[in-house]
Amino acid sequence: MGAGVEFFGGNNNSLGNHAVLSTAGGIDGMAISGSSGNEVVNNYGTVTGNINLGPGANSFQNLFGALLVSGRTLYVGSIIGELRLEF
Repeated sequence: MGAGVEFFGGNNNSLGNHAVLSTAGGIDGMAISGSSGNEVVNNYGTVTGNINLGPGANSFQNLFGALLVSGRTLYVGSIIGELRLEF
């Protein structure tokens, strides 16, 4: 199965989610898959599943009122990875 959103190439990529983002695999599926570039994800809606943003300088922000239902993998990067949760 593929990812709900998959980044292909690009040095700097961004995603603003204002809806429900998931896969047929639900929490066990790959919701967001990054590339070798830098990814920024701003979640205003719902993300359900695994997240792997790849090795770049990445950021995942779960903004006020949003819902993150992560699977077993929540990887935001090996260089500079930021996970920010607003309540």
